[in-house]
Amino acid sequence: MRVTAVELIGAAIGTLVCGLPYLFYGATFPPIAITSVALGVAAAGLTLLRPSVRWQAGAGVGIGLLVVLVVQIIADGIRDPTSHNLLPFEVLIAFAIGFPPAILGVLLGKAVRRHVPSPEVGGIALVTLALAVAAVSARGTLSEVTRMETLASKKVGVLIAAQREFHAAHPLRGYTCNLGELGEPFSGPIEKNHPSESYHLNGVAYHGGTAAIEDGYRYSLKCVATLPAWKDKPDPQESFVLTVRSLVERGDTRPLKIFCAGADGAIRSIRTGRLYSCFAEGRIVQNVN
Repeated sequence: MRVTAVELIGAAIGTLVCGLPYLFYGATFPPIAITSVALGVAAAGLTLLRPSVRWQAGAGVGIGLLVVLVVQIIADGIRDPTSHNLLPFEVLIAFAIGFPPAILGVLLGKAVRRHVPSPEVGGIALVTLALAVAAVSARGTLSEVTRMETLASKKVGVLIAAQREFHAAHPLRGYTCNLGELGEPFSGPIEKNHPSESYHLNGVAYHGGTAAIEDGYRYSLKCVATLPAWKDKPDPQESFVLTVRSLVERGDTRPLKIFCAGADGAIRSIRTGRLYSCFAEGRIVQNVN
């Protein structure tokens, strides 16, 4: 089957619409609602421009998501060959999401073309609008992701500095495991961590402590049990772990950074992986002295 130039143009536009979220903020999948609108508008614009080959143009636009998916599968497969075990279903999903709005766009373009004074100008305007909608959406998501991560990183720095001040003011207690004692307000209530939550770092077990939620992130502070059976009073708490993970579950955006810090004052972050792998694999983004 011969591929026409208009199909290639449509595929290029559809690929750009679907690919902008990946280029802007490393999406794991483009946002369905806004992407569907943009694909429909793009297909309508091409229908106004080339009504005689509108279905070829619409097919090109609709295949854009599949093109992006194939590129993602190849890139992911190089890093991890087992990352796309449900490949056939992913292809079907790409068709199911990409083609319906493109078909609707073709039908819409055909219906309104006779009422548009200058179909060519209108077509160019609609294609431009589709790309602009996708770009503005991607830029807005990038700004929101950056804002949340920046605030979380600053919050961790403030908490670690507050821990240092608390330790200096209470030498017999050492560090606190109660976020409420650090003087930093949270938008959610401060609650105890679940008893089952624990973490082993360098042979030391951290558990208990408190947690709170702020701007889509969960802050969890854990300490070391320092009361042996033969002691009446605990030793000063000289160590702690603070972990910060996102509660935002969005399939259309990259994973938000995980942050972690301990008594050494080094704040680390990691993009993917298990929460506590942050300490071993995370990149140091700040040192609180």
